[in-house]
Amino acid sequence: MIAPPADLGLGLGLRGPHLAQWLREPPPAVQWIEAITDNYLANRGWLRRVLVRLAESRPVVLHGVGLNIGSTDRLDRIYLRQVRQLAAEVRAPWVSDHLCWTGVGRLQTHDLLPMPYTDAALHWLVERIRAVQELLERPLVLENPSTYLAFRQSTWTEWDFLAELCERADCGLLIDVNNVHVSAFNHGFDEARWLAAVPWARVWQLHVAGHTTYATHKLDTHVGPVPEAVWRLYGEAWARCGGRSTLLEWDQDIPDLDVAVAELCKARAWQAAERSSGSVQARRAGSAVGGDTNAPAGLRALQRAVLRQIATGRTSTAVQRQVLPTSQLTGRARVAIHGRMYALRLDGALAEDFARTAQLLGRRAFAAACAGYRRRHPSRHWALEQYGIRFAAWLASQPRFAGNPAQLARLEWAVVQTRLAPGCDPLAIDWADRVGGTPLAQCCLRFAPGVRVQHVAPEVWHIWSGQALRSGKRVAVRLSPAGRHVAVRSLSPAEAAALSALRAGMPILQACAAVARRSAAWGAEVQVRLGDWLRDWVADGAVVAVEPA
Repeated sequence: MIAPPADLGLGLGLRGPHLAQWLREPPPAVQWIEAITDNYLANRGWLRRVLVRLAESRPVVLHGVGLNIGSTDRLDRIYLRQVRQLAAEVRAPWVSDHLCWTGVGRLQTHDLLPMPYTDAALHWLVERIRAVQELLERPLVLENPSTYLAFRQSTWTEWDFLAELCERADCGLLIDVNNVHVSAFNHGFDEARWLAAVPWARVWQLHVAGHTTYATHKLDTHVGPVPEAVWRLYGEAWARCGGRSTLLEWDQDIPDLDVAVAELCKARAWQAAERSSGSVQARRAGSAVGGDTNAPAGLRALQRAVLRQIATGRTSTAVQRQVLPTSQLTGRARVAIHGRMYALRLDGALAEDFARTAQLLGRRAFAAACAGYRRRHPSRHWALEQYGIRFAAWLASQPRFAGNPAQLARLEWAVVQTRLAPGCDPLAIDWADRVGGTPLAQCCLRFAPGVRVQHVAPEVWHIWSGQALRSGKRVAVRLSPAGRHVAVRSLSPAEAAALSALRAGMPILQACAAVARRSAAWGAEVQVRLGDWLRDWVADGAVVAVEPA
């Protein structure tokens, strides 16, 4: 049996608004960091370099939302190899994700959807967990998700299913006590009964967080301070397991870092209050079982039907027969909770990536564009960052949105791709006459992978920059990764030509000559402005090395 590691202490989920302070003055009370795995897989630029840097000073654990372990689709081995590489870069002691499924049939909800607790699902999961641990070359730790649906076909309780799964698959368990509290409210079970069934020797980590309470259900939103009921449940869990690495998640209305740290430190008081409580002995590990490599047909049919209803809103008879109602909600209303989250998540991704397009269109028109795009192009990639890949083209295909909105969206998508591209540390150079004994004019420039040049209509550039151009010609725009941000600069025709020649691998002198052959005026401009351009390119992170030809 894989044994939990030593208690790492108090940890905090790494979130964007806190990055600057983490780099400037890391809070000493936070002993380890948990990073959302999927945020760093698609992003190979500044954000990933920051995570690797933070991992030099304290443990970093990876916590994913895209493993899709419960899906009847094949395991995504490309995804798993990327997780393994990231885990190696940050030396993650373990990798965690959720006991759920997020998509099926090459469609993604980016939501944590519950499993039916059946023998067939158990058998299927055991095989997949073993395969994942072998591919990751690290322990896999599974979290109990918050759930809003329950299925008639379930023959196990959630807690017994989790316990049996961990024993058979020989994996670790992450107990999110907020999720226990939320699910207990939504399904009407007893929290104490849930905790009593946990195989505590399998528990590697504890999560605490806040939630939102509605009239009919609770939603795991990770908002606000941790409610006392959740802290109380945490104290009991802490006593039962004898102490495990504890982490606070805060994802909505994120406060200043010192506020989040103060909330995290409340865990110490609950630990002290519960230290005298005895821990529950773990169950004896069960024997390993073999497994069929074919997905259970019934499970596949259920997942496809649930996903279809979530994505389209059209009621499925098959789903209605399987989803249990509560005293407050019909089965259809319970599925609709996920439907609303599906739309909010996808539309939110577009709003984040295409903020200027949204401003240009206005709130109502942009909402209509998001809805239309969602119907035509449901998400098919585990990375939410890739959802907008066809948005500009889709806008261009719609008479209502063609023209400037579509072109502006195309520029914004180029910014996204530049930000996500592999990056390099800034280049420190004084542009001496020689590089390693070679005259500078005979050297080549190496550019960051994310650098790109895009041509936009002058009116689109005016919308972007506020600069009104006299020429009616399209504007060459350079995009380059400038640390956390992306530098977006307009180029003169001469600078664009010089940049193109240098990116093609020409030495500096040869590139200048090539530009002059195209236009004498351009050649004259290069002679005067090249030094300024070089300094700008370095400052913006476009040039990352100067090398002898």
